[in-house]
Amino acid sequence: MSVHDPKTDLPKLRSRVGMVFQHFELFPHLSVTENLTIAQIKVLGRNPDEAKTRGLNMLDRVGLSLHKDKFPGQLSGGQQQRVAIARALSMDPIVTLFDEPTSALDVKGGLANEGMTMMCVTHEMGFGRKVSNRCDLHGRGRRDPGALIPSPNTVGGLETSRWWVPKLHSAAIWQRSQASLSRRALHNRRVSMAQASRFFRCCVVSVVCLAGAAHAQTAPALDQIRANGKLVLAHRESAVPFSYVDEQKKPMGYALDICRRLAVAVQQKLGLSQLTVDFVQVTPSNRIDMVAQGKAHMECGSTTNNAARREKVEFTIPHFITGARLLVKSTSPVDRLDHPALKTVVSTRNTTPLAALRRLNLERLHKLRILEVDDHQQAVSMVENGEADAFAMDDVLLFGLAAARPDPKSLKVVGRFFTTEALAIMLPKDDPAFKKIIDDEMRRLIYSREIHAIYATWFEKPIAPRGTTLNLPVSYLLRDFWKFPSDKVTM
Repeated sequence: MSVHDPKTDLPKLRSRVGMVFQHFELFPHLSVTENLTIAQIKVLGRNPDEAKTRGLNMLDRVGLSLHKDKFPGQLSGGQQQRVAIARALSMDPIVTLFDEPTSALDVKGGLANEGMTMMCVTHEMGFGRKVSNRCDLHGRGRRDPGALIPSPNTVGGLETSRWWVPKLHSAAIWQRSQASLSRRALHNRRVSMAQASRFFRCCVVSVVCLAGAAHAQTAPALDQIRANGKLVLAHRESAVPFSYVDEQKKPMGYALDICRRLAVAVQQKLGLSQLTVDFVQVTPSNRIDMVAQGKAHMECGSTTNNAARREKVEFTIPHFITGARLLVKSTSPVDRLDHPALKTVVSTRNTTPLAALRRLNLERLHKLRILEVDDHQQAVSMVENGEADAFAMDDVLLFGLAAARPDPKSLKVVGRFFTTEALAIMLPKDDPAFKKIIDDEMRRLIYSREIHAIYATWFEKPIAPRGTTLNLPVSYLLRDFWKFPSDKVTM
């Protein structure tokens, strides 16, 4: 069979190829069971009961049968990857492709031992060596067939010093089928893992050194801070508990406490004996422009790091992971987006929950009347006054806003997550020197666990203005993310 043959039914062929993406690509608004069944029903034409049975069998195979009713946002990264594997297997593939797998290696090993044909792009060299019967190394368009990793000096006849250090983009591609291959013969075709380890360490050190040299040039933000002796932090008015003002209009909150630590790191890096920290209040409507135009060096609030915003600004490592839900009156019967009593929903202008709400309203034909306002407090007031049936926003903000009202028990947060969002401090775009200082300090706060103490102050203890305790411990999503802190998110 050839994909170039006009007689080949490509859609049918593609339906038999499983794919597990690097970032899993699960539907965040669907439960685990729904994620497992939707493709079976729409692509293979299975009836819902058959699809559910097949999907749950595969879920049990990857050890997650107890999580069938959860949503992706309630699972760790490793668990999400196992769900993605179960989804692929539910389609009865003849070959499965894995894009940069980072966990569930026991499951993949079991599939290999059963004769499942797999192709994987991976940096898990030991795993590839263990289960594969063919292993190619690719780098800059060249392949070194039969070798798990290259010799320290050459790949495909090229000296590695010419191209390997400037850009590491190699991957071992391994494939397992029913054909057998002598383990001893396979072993003789590989260089030792000790040599590989030394080689990669040398490459990483070289890349870090090159990156450091590239960033040595002072960036605009650092020029401004050094010249003026002043760093400007943007804050919000009512994004409790991340960034808000007290009765004396003093900025406070979880994100602001983190930003104050970051300001100290900037001062130390620049060697300034004194650094004035100024504050400027922003709204959801102007916060991005304030940073993009250089009127604030950092926005310390509850802003989601997503692709659209990364076109104008940059973000450091997330300090919170949340999802959008609904705030309604405690007497309201509404408990989901498609509830018949839900007619009018308000959300804050220029926010990701608003964009998601509009998309879902269009896709699912909810026929909701959607209103926009400039401020969270205004949206809450509209729910209290009956002008809107619900306020759609990040659930942690909804809990904080409700806790700050005169009668917190008059409101409640309901519904499933319809977004999953990583909240992070916003930075100027194309300013690598400034961003490196911020990213390095964020990693230090995370690895030293200082950020946990800051988190506990705002989410597990009484906070202003009413001394309310939110009782929100660090979620498993955030805890897992902080194990390998990065500013790279897939949103």
